[in-house]
Amino acid sequence: MNPVLKDLQSAFKRHLMERDPAIADLIVGSGSLGADVRLAIYGNAYYARLIESLEQDYEVLHVLLGDEDFTRLCTQYIDTYPSKFPSLRWFGHYMAEYLGKHLPYSDHPYLQEMAVFEWTFIEAFDAENAAIATEMDAALVPADKWPELEIKLHPSVHWFGYEWNILPLWKAATNDESFPDLAHLGNKEYCIVWRQDLTTQYRTMDADEVVLLRGVQNNNNFAQLCEHLTEFDMEPGQVPMRAATILKTWITQGMVSKLQFD
Repeated sequence: MNPVLKDLQSAFKRHLMERDPAIADLIVGSGSLGADVRLAIYGNAYYARLIESLEQDYEVLHVLLGDEDFTRLCTQYIDTYPSKFPSLRWFGHYMAEYLGKHLPYSDHPYLQEMAVFEWTFIEAFDAENAAIATEMDAALVPADKWPELEIKLHPSVHWFGYEWNILPLWKAATNDESFPDLAHLGNKEYCIVWRQDLTTQYRTMDADEVVLLRGVQNNNNFAQLCEHLTEFDMEPGQVPMRAATILKTWITQGMVSKLQFD
């Protein structure tokens, strides 16, 4: 590549992404459009395209903030996290992080939780394809192999905790209904998101399912998962049945890719 052209392209990129004014001296006007106007056209188009991408990723966050505040948020986000990916697919990855670190958004944690929820939907939908385990696969596990059984989740399975009523807010926004009043839940709740038959699904989880899910992600076997359940108030004989019930739910909902044992 011509070094002069390469330097010009780099300067133009710095202008768009970092507001570096150095390139202004290298741009000539055209007719009634001065150099500053021509640069502004490209700069505005750059921001507009990125804002459009964020609007698609965070539709409910947009509704919660309103047009003006959401555009302001997006502009600040673009300045903090300039696009570095060939695809816009990953551009909004840091939105929840931004909301948690910068005022005034960090004073409203439900905004960060909503951003986590919406981005989790994107990650679940775009996750790679993988095999789906069936109830027949579970039935074929020898009885003496169940203690060492390891459960491999489908790549689309994601989960997160939240303390505000973001699920009713999200549901109301996506169904074009009136928003419920914003409310703190008092206790942390958990939501699991996954893709089933090309459709993204979500639901809340009970505390014991959360414990099992965390154990699965730590590569615990079935015996270790059952040990985790002993912290809950249930009879010893109920523990493996409860673990098996949760596993069956995961399998029937398409969350398990593989049941593995030696």
